Amino acid sequence: MRKYLIYTALALTILSACQKSNTVAPADLPEARVAATLASYTNTLTGSPNGWKAFLYPTGGGVYLFSMKFSTTNRVTMLSDISTTTSTTAVESSYKIKQEQAPSLLFDTYNYIHLLADPDPTVMGGAAGAGLNSDFEFYIDNVKGDTINLIGNRLSSKLVLVKAATPAAYTSFTTGTVTILGYLSQLRTYFKRMTIGGIDCEIRIDPANKILTFSYLDGSGNLVAVVGNFYIDGSTNTIVFITPVKIGTTTVTSMTNIAYDAVNHLFSASVNGIAAQMRESITPLKLDLTSPKRWHDQMNVNQNGTWISSSVFHYGVDDYCNFKNVANYSSFWYCGPVVFGGTSEGMISLVNGGLGTPYALSSSFTTTTPGIGRFTLLGSTAGFTGTTPIALAMTAARGLLYNGATANSFQDWYFIQTNAGGTTYDMVRVSDAQCWVSWKTL
Repeated sequence: MRKYLIYTALALTILSACQKSNTVAPADLPEARVAATLASYTNTLTGSPNGWKAFLYPTGGGVYLFSMKFSTTNRVTMLSDISTTTSTTAVESSYKIKQEQAPSLLFDTYNYIHLLADPDPTVMGGAAGAGLNSDFEFYIDNVKGDTINLIGNRLSSKLVLVKAATPAAYTSFTTGTVTILGYLSQLRTYFKRMTIGGIDCEIRIDPANKILTFSYLDGSGNLVAVVGNFYIDGSTNTIVFITPVKIGTTTVTSMTNIAYDAVNHLFSASVNGIAAQMRESITPLKLDLTSPKRWHDQMNVNQNGTWISSSVFHYGVDDYCNFKNVANYSSFWYCGPVVFGGTSEGMISLVNGGLGTPYALSSSFTTTTPGIGRFTLLGSTAGFTGTTPIALAMTAARGLLYNGATANSFQDWYFIQTNAGGTTYDMVRVSDAQCWVSWKTL
């Protein structure tokens, strides 16, 4: 009996010891650790007295800048470089730090970040139902010093927050984009030149995606293209390349001291401390001798035997022909026999989901000069003399494409292939390089 009591006491002692060792302190409970982590991230966000400079890289391309201040009452105030208004007029909305599959920053009421994800293409462009394929809910990937790296929960867009050093850095960070892109847009010609490191470069500007493409001739006379994705830091009015671009032996990380001479149409900057000017040019750096024929041959194998353009001609401004005023306008087409029958080809537009009048036929597309394509007007159907928005827009397009409205009017164009597959081209007027149109396949 005594042995039994001893064994029982020993078992109870062991059991008690096991129970004590398995007891979890309240602070070590999973929900407590999650709460502590979320509180730490909240304190980091709200603890930057001058707010944050934010870089958002949508999955759809480009980079957009924001200035953000987070309050302890779950409110965020922000500016953005999307437009003149958003860069200077702050908006306030709510945010949450919440545990999703990982600790996440959620912008849970509509603000400037949501503009990029808006499914209505009239808001920011992009595809209907998708916008610019950007996120507004992000999980926190890591915090390194004064930088927070986040990734979109749905589309994996990247958001980088960097502490603003001063109040001035916060307020001015988003203001440079509209200004400097505005300078670049005032260069009237499609072709633009700048000498960098002793090399003459032709520069193509993609303002929507913030890309500068530098093309130059190598030692063998081959055209080399280098793509530079950039953003514009308004606090220093500097073009900053996300990844440095290398032109010959010269590596370029930024362009500083930017100014524009409106009288002489010169964009000036310092590149690696050396003054440089971007200037207008009416000829390409190297003429592509076979591009007109490739463009015309490709049209015949495109869907519906068609090239399409959404905004049609740039001539001083985008959509010079004013197709935006045409109700239910979709696109402008240059197409061949699949649409017109026989051996005919010409221009027509897509409105209300169908093709209609007015339209114009080409008597020929020729390459009388290597590297230059010529459109000659055969004749037009009725409708160009009307005052409806579609008649006015198509009349303007006909005048540019053919340089006139009467039979045998013609215009010459350069053709610049803009992707490796040959399914996108820019077409530039030879006479002054101040008018151009971008073509793509259906």
